[in-house]
Amino acid sequence: MNKKTLFIENEPEIDEHWLKTLSFLFKTDYTKYDRIITNASNNGEETIKAIQEADKIFVSSGLAFRPWNDPSILFNNMLYKALELGIEGKEVYFFRTLDQVNWFRLRKSNFDKVFKKNYLYVHGEKDNRYFWEQVDIDNLLRETDFMYK
Repeated sequence: MNKKTLFIENEPEIDEHWLKTLSFLFKTDYTKYDRIITNASNNGEETIKAIQEADKIFVSSGLAFRPWNDPSILFNNMLYKALELGIEGKEVYFFRTLDQVNWFRLRKSNFDKVFKKNYLYVHGEKDNRYFWEQVDIDNLLRETDFMYK
């Protein structure tokens, strides 16, 4: 069974060069995403519907604060909706290493509840080779000083 894939971008337009770079690093074909959503913060309903339909969700953001288009607000809203709608069994992939993502801006209680029933991956790197590694949620919750409990 082929898993449905979704790429979420918070910017108004997709940077095709960035997608090609990610594809090269991770040995994936960026043209094979079943759906690509851009301007996700301003397309909340469409984004949550796409998340419900997808099995694998790819995110290039590091959740870095930007006053004009803050991806951590989007991610917190998606966590809230995932809880509200009972979304389970999804795989979420960040095209970042664990320490490149600003986890501390997320709401800890929602993050904990959502990723007890879903799977979170970040990329690892060894000898200039990239690979996916599953995040130990309990360890991340212990080691991160979240801004919102």
